[in-house]
Amino acid sequence: TARSVAGDIDANTMVVAGISTFISDVNIADKIIHTGDTNTAIRFPAADTFTVETGGSERLRIDSSGLMGLGTNSPTDTGGYGRALDITGGASGAAIYLRSSNGDTGQIALGSADLTIRTRQADPIIFNTNNSERLRINTTGQIGIGTDDPTSHNTTTALQIHDDYTGAGV
Repeated sequence: TARSVAGDIDANTMVVAGISTFISDVNIADKIIHTGDTNTAIRFPAADTFTVETGGSERLRIDSSGLMGLGTNSPTDTGGYGRALDITGGASGAAIYLRSSNGDTGQIALGSADLTIRTRQADPIIFNTNNSERLRINTTGQIGIGTDDPTSHNTTTALQIHDDYTGAGV
């Protein structure tokens, strides 16, 4: 079946104006570069590997084993889970920010000397296992284990442990 091509064609370049529709594979040797912004690219630097570059530097990589790296061109799975997101920051650390559409934010950050889990507003931090709440740090800093309502019964209590079987608390 004959195909028509409009535009200027030479041995190295094909310029097409408008929308192009391909009905089969498109083969790319190494990268797709944005016209007018040649240091931004989507690349295929190795077999089964995909990268995104901005400012001439690699920012994202998914390698042949399915590992994804941000800020690293060699993502690792040090926990041996088989799939991992490896975020590599600078000397001051790296962070994951989580934002809801109503403006609530949370953060997991690794600094040069600490790991921080935080909310940026009056929301508790909750830990779950087996789809059930096991530990809660409320907005005043009180800690509850086995309860979703840690409350201070006097001015010195900041930790409440509750036994679901007997109802006993500490």
